[in-house]
Amino acid sequence: MPESQELQTFLGLTSDILQALVDEVITGAMRFRLEEKLVDTLHKASNRAAATRSKLADQQVLVVTTIINDYVDYLGFSQTEITGRPASVMPGRPIFRPPAPIASGTLPVLDANPVPYSGLYITDWFEAFRATAIANAGHAAGSEITPEQNERLGKILNIIAGASLGAPQLTSAGA
Repeated sequence: MPESQELQTFLGLTSDILQALVDEVITGAMRFRLEEKLVDTLHKASNRAAATRSKLADQQVLVVTTIINDYVDYLGFSQTEITGRPASVMPGRPIFRPPAPIASGTLPVLDANPVPYSGLYITDWFEAFRATAIANAGHAAGSEITPEQNERLGKILNIIAGASLGAPQLTSAGA
């Protein structure tokens, strides 16, 4: 992914920054124990006796893609209680807070200024990435972070912090 010139151009990022982003997502997945969750879920699915081999394979693919997509979409925060999530850039909200439910038999109440959910999701994902990268600092799940990688991470976090509606700039990756 980081080697893709098309992706670099589309995102306006260098391959080094893309590689650092991928590394942080992978380290976060290790901290989140994504592999363990996949193995456990696949084991439970394979213990169901009523599935043919092809149906079992289809079910396993569906389960794995759902779990991995959920991790990439929310960086593990979908499994965290709302009150335990980092703050969103939108004041008074945690990241990835779902909209209020609509009561059965009623119409939704529309605000005069609608919430830009797509933009909010993107900024929430940046905040989730920032929180994940900070929590990853020093995590040794298979690799130590070199000073060069730490410096690159600091630059990435500053780019994200700057993009997060004027969030304060970080002085180092761990602070």
